[in-house]
Amino acid sequence: MSRMSVLLALFSIAVLAQDGPDDLDKSTSELRPYIERFTADHTSLTRFYNIEASATRRARLKEFSSEWVRRIERLDFDRLSQDGRIDYILFRNQLAYQLRKADLDARSDAEIAPLVPFAETIIALDEARQKMNTVEPPNRAATLSKLSRQIAELRKGIDAGKTPAVKKTAANQAARLVASLRETLATWFKFYNAYDPGFTWAPPPAVTRCSASLLMS
Repeated sequence: MSRMSVLLALFSIAVLAQDGPDDLDKSTSELRPYIERFTADHTSLTRFYNIEASATRRARLKEFSSEWVRRIERLDFDRLSQDGRIDYILFRNQLAYQLRKADLDARSDAEIAPLVPFAETIIALDEARQKMNTVEPPNRAATLSKLSRQIAELRKGIDAGKTPAVKKTAANQAARLVASLRETLATWFKFYNAYDPGFTWAPPPAVTRCSASLLMS
């Protein structure tokens, strides 16, 4: 198996985090514990920040990769073994790729933003749920009303032929995002509907209307 294949395999496996890189096995390469820790922490982050179009997720992952760049730059490259040097270069390139991807994703999301003006509203609802933030029922209902208006206004613009001119790839990306946002809204609804008695302020029909409108967008 090639050195690149070994490194990629390490990136795909979540390893239990321990007290620090020095506590892990260094028998293969001095970089192995760093790669294992990065993989475990990255997996945990993406599991929590699971909305791909979220600016919060993008910023946190970019910060995470930047922290790891600074971390490995403190290593003395000249004192590493041959295996360690190879893994260092591959790991550094992987981190650079993650940082470039974050910037590309930000530009891509900005390009399709006019097609999905309601995206931030749905994302904010679900991120508040993830953080267990308390949202007063009337405010929750008002947010759903705002969401319905945003979708209706977009629908009206589409019917009037006033949609922004975008590339076909951007339009396809927007369509995939809409499908993802419908799932996010459904997850948000199921979470609160299961136990929150105050959810009657935002009754199922309100969510159903939003979901149906997204389906037609």
